[in-house]
Amino acid sequence: MWRACMVYQGEMPHYAHKVFGDSINCEYEHFEGRRRDNKGRNGVIRRIETGLKLKRGYEIVVAEGSSVLQTVLVYNNVKDRRSHAVFLIADETFHTLSDRKTRYLWKMIKPITNRTINGCISVSDLAYQWCEPYIGSLPCEIVHPPIENEKYGPLSRLEPLSGQDEFVVVSVGNARPSKNYHRLCKSFGRFREDTDPKSKLILIGSGHENESYTREEGIETPGEVSVKELVQILERASVYIQPSVADAFPVASLEAMLSATPTIVTEQVGTKELVPKDQVSSSTEDGIYNCMVNCHEMGEVERIERGKDHRQRVWGLTEKNQAKEFRDAIGRLV
Repeated sequence: MWRACMVYQGEMPHYAHKVFGDSINCEYEHFEGRRRDNKGRNGVIRRIETGLKLKRGYEIVVAEGSSVLQTVLVYNNVKDRRSHAVFLIADETFHTLSDRKTRYLWKMIKPITNRTINGCISVSDLAYQWCEPYIGSLPCEIVHPPIENEKYGPLSRLEPLSGQDEFVVVSVGNARPSKNYHRLCKSFGRFREDTDPKSKLILIGSGHENESYTREEGIETPGEVSVKELVQILERASVYIQPSVADAFPVASLEAMLSATPTIVTEQVGTKELVPKDQVSSSTEDGIYNCMVNCHEMGEVERIERGKDHRQRVWGLTEKNQAKEFRDAIGRLV
């Protein structure tokens, strides 16, 4: 096994990425050092310092996300040129760069990035397409993230009811702009007024209760929920909608599919690669509204059949299987 390190950017590595990292016995280092005196100090400087302070001798250094690349570029060009740099593409940052001034920096250092990175592992083909203009064409392996073991079992055993008592729309994600929940709620408001006044929309995740878009009638915001509560909500769901304007490969949509809930995703969501084409919507208010209406018109029997098909499309995305997929992909790249 290689001597490897995953450089990560959140409070801790995303659980799916830690499954990947553990599969090759990674050590873990934060890309800005997580030092107490970081407050107020320039982020780029902190990333450079981390790249210089990482231990020598790593055979593989995995960059978890786009910002982390700056740290890994420093490590591989200054500290240890023998190391193999692997870019784990799992966020939508490069998709949004066209609206940011930092796009000029990325294009300027593109030759260095292209020369330094040995290869990419992307959670979806879409996410790789977002990155290619800024990092160049590089060897790339597609490895989907796993569904947590704690959730996989109970979700895979569900017998879906598909809203036999009421039409229930579910979505999971925190209240940030890229998730596009303001449009989902507007679409739902129209749907409730025009089609089904008793329908419900359940938004799972933090922050929704403080947003104006949740003032529409019929919207519930339970916040973060336990696995048991998630299973109970998906059991009664008629349709799951991932309305994001950019989302590399949201695991929440995989969990919905595993629960045998018909799942709609928008065009800039990586999981569109797994759902039927007629379950892919535009991220506009009209597009999301029309998908809700179409799903309602299907009726319970067809929705249940669709849900069973969705379950088969994500079957086997377990921690064990996807850890092996990642490990094998690393072997092919380095």
